[in-house]
Order: sequence, then structure tokens, then C-alpha cells
Amino acid sequence: MDAGHGTQVRPDVAYAAGQWLATRVAAGAGVLVLCGVPALTCAQEQPSAPPPVIRHAGPAEGPARKAQSAEDVFASLTYTAQQKTNIQLIQKNSKMRRDSVLKDEKLSPEQRDAMLQGLERIERGQIFRALTPEQQAEVRKRILDQREAEARQRREQEQQAKQRSPAPPPSR
Repeated sequence: MDAGHGTQVRPDVAYAAGQWLATRVAAGAGVLVLCGVPALTCAQEQPSAPPPVIRHAGPAEGPARKAQSAEDVFASLTYTAQQKTNIQLIQKNSKMRRDSVLKDEKLSPEQRDAMLQGLERIERGQIFRALTPEQQAEVRKRILDQREAEARQRREQEQQAKQRSPAPPPSR
């Protein structure tokens, strides 16, 4: 019995409703898998290529600097053939997603920029996960070094700005 209403919930109807939801979820997962399968088969057909170059499309200001630093942290790593294939597939899928966002006329410029930044973070994370633990440690070290250099540069700029600004007049 249902509390307060005097109606009884039939187990067969509750099961059917749950089964309906499970069917919908399974169908959605199937669509996602089918969308990803063509990209996987294309990657298998491609001949061996030179090491991948990490490219990012994004807004021209701050994120462009971050995209450049992302290229720097992955630069000069030695990739295995499997890593090259995986990274090329990641980049191909990321490019398709970026192109889709760039073509979407419903998005405002701010939404488009946010989506592109998010896609860049996803791409960098996927590439990072494709690396060996040793390569990941090297990338972490490079990122930490870059952050320390940027913080040092900001402190120096702040110091220079303080030295250039005139002293406030004495208050009475």
C-alpha cells in the first residue's frame, strides 16, 4: 500500500517502468559507442606517421598562452607507436568536437570560448593518461616549473609596479 493514499503499487508495473528506463539508458549508451567506433576503425587504417603535434584552437588571449604551455609540456617526449596512434585519435576526435562547437550558431562567444577551453582540458587529460608513469612524472615536473616561473614573473612585475607608483601624500 502507498502511504496515505490507499492505493497499491503493482510490482509488474514498477518493473516495467524500471525496464523502460534501463532500455533507454542502454540505447543511449549504444549510440555513444557507435559514434566512437568509426573513429577507432579509421585510426587502425592510417599508416604510421611522425610524432603527433599537439594543436589547440581557442580564444586568442589567456587560453592561447595556456595552449602554448600545454604544447611545451608534451614537447620532446618520446612516444611509442601505440602512444602516437592513441594521441592522433584523441586529437582527431578533439578536432571534430572543436569544429562542431565552432559551427554551432546557438552559442554565444562566451559559451563558445568556455566550450573550447573545456575541450582543450579534456584533450590534455586524455593525452596525459596515454603516457607512461615516467612520462606523466616528467610532464608534472614541467608544469610545476612553468607555474613557478609564471609566479616569479608576476611577483617581479608587481615589485616593478610598486617602485614606479608615487608614494601617497601624507595624511593629516
